[in-house]
Amino acid sequence: MSGSATTTADGNTDDPPPPADTSAGEDDPPPPATTDDGECPYGTEGCLCDVGATCDEGLECIEGTCVAPPACPQLDVDPRADEDSATMVDEVTCGNGNDLGVVGTLAGPDTDWYTFLGNEVMFCPEQPAATAAADVTVQVCVFIECVEGDADNVSCADESSAADSSGGRPGCCGDNQAQVANYDCGMFQPRNVNAWVSVGTTEEVCVDYALSYAI
Repeated sequence: MSGSATTTADGNTDDPPPPADTSAGEDDPPPPATTDDGECPYGTEGCLCDVGATCDEGLECIEGTCVAPPACPQLDVDPRADEDSATMVDEVTCGNGNDLGVVGTLAGPDTDWYTFLGNEVMFCPEQPAATAAADVTVQVCVFIECVEGDADNVSCADESSAADSSGGRPGCCGDNQAQVANYDCGMFQPRNVNAWVSVGTTEEVCVDYALSYAI
């Protein structure tokens, strides 16, 4: 019979060993977190992480979840991927500019957009411009839209080429810098403009850049 005692050659009787205790103890680790798809073990990608439950090698614990770090860490978090989502920066007056310093990252192919208001000043030429500094060559563009009237007779400074934005705004593009040399907003209209600046690359790079602009 299963579980009965047995008799050895010397006449001694061996009792069967007690059954193993399969119940969980108080010091056992907590059960894994679960998702709608089933088990999600602590420390694995997309699963929970907390004190005492570190993430697997190559993963980071961010806001309680193990995730793979970005291939290209971003300095900036704003989307600013097109004209409509351009980041608004401080307005400037003619003859003055603004240096934003190191402000963004290009995870190429990638383009970042900014927009600012440029105000005319009497006897000032008004030449909207932008310059980007990076470890690689990037394309910089400046596109304009008159606050009153339509931008016309747009010309570009040396080393800039005429171009239109996807939104149909006229402007100029160049390597690391661009400048609109001249434009009109219509007879008797002030030369105040809203300007859009793009900084981009078609190469597969990960590079931070500094940006300055003026009118």
